[in-house]
Amino acid sequence: MLTEPDDIRAETFLPLPLTPSRQPEQTAAAVRKAFERLGDTAWQLGTLTLDDPASCYAPPSKLNEVRRTVFEKLSENWTAARKGRCAAISAAWGLGAAVPAARNAAPAQWSLKLRADTPLLPRDALEGIDTLVLAIGHTPLAALEPQLAAWRSVFAPNHIRLALPLITRTPELPDLRAALRTLIQNGWKDWECADLAGCHMLGAQGLTPISSDWSLYALNRVAAAELASLGITSHVLSPENSLDNIHALTCVPPSSALCPQSVPELLAYQHTPLFISETAPCMPHDGASITLSDRRGRSFITQKIDRRWITVSDAPFCIADRLAEAGAGRFRIDLSWSPDPVAFPSIIRPVRSGHPPPKTHSANFDRGFS
Repeated sequence: MLTEPDDIRAETFLPLPLTPSRQPEQTAAAVRKAFERLGDTAWQLGTLTLDDPASCYAPPSKLNEVRRTVFEKLSENWTAARKGRCAAISAAWGLGAAVPAARNAAPAQWSLKLRADTPLLPRDALEGIDTLVLAIGHTPLAALEPQLAAWRSVFAPNHIRLALPLITRTPELPDLRAALRTLIQNGWKDWECADLAGCHMLGAQGLTPISSDWSLYALNRVAAAELASLGITSHVLSPENSLDNIHALTCVPPSSALCPQSVPELLAYQHTPLFISETAPCMPHDGASITLSDRRGRSFITQKIDRRWITVSDAPFCIADRLAEAGAGRFRIDLSWSPDPVAFPSIIRPVRSGHPPPKTHSANFDRGFS
């Protein structure tokens, strides 16, 4: 059986004496019916060509036997071909065999992402945070520089990283590029990008981003390797990941000169954006935020952040109590999309302690991608 030209092939031969068919016009339909009985297998019958010049009769039991045999062979050949293709991809990317990451080999590292215009947090809320990531958005430079200076007064400057915005429209590019040049000239050398455009923008200034945010969707090891090839040393995993996939991504392949490694950073808490709009919902609002609910009684908050209206669930993503299962060594609390900065300290402390705040969800962590 041939599925596609140059694709997976399987053949079988069953010696069997055949007698002339009494109803030769029904032979093709009978053969097709036998080969369509594929049950819960992954296969579906496509084109079937019957070579029957003598108009012979084959018992249905024998047709079923041929079908079972050929599809067993086809499945075996497909599995072998897939294994070979995966090995070839791994070799091409220098991935090697996945090895489970060492558990508790070193203290966990935590990053905290905030909007640069977030009011300063108490120093005790920042204790244990290794890296502070500040999203600069499209804030005018005259307003942005005092905000960054304020954060430098409460957090070690060499542990602060600036993050480019997720969305930049063409009219916003000149001001963003100008701000970027000035900030780099003023000594801000550590950056995070949210997309490839941001990576290229930093490259035009002679810099490589230290990290990439979840929005680059490194959902497999090849994608992570591609980020590493761009010089990105760490990448935040998507909140849509499952535990099994996280395990695969936190496995450490053997070192390779061909493929440097980008270290995964597991998202522990986030109000993940569900909708991003240039305009506000058509309903009364105070110009800052709107509370919505759906037919199931779920609540949502739409707020204006960086010139756009961002809708998030009232129930944030959080897996603070499941971090030990994931095998990661780096974790992130992302409050850059969260409402109510006053509540930030009461979020950071329990999350770092392994206690999810009330009303959280774990997305696909336990469900898996299916």
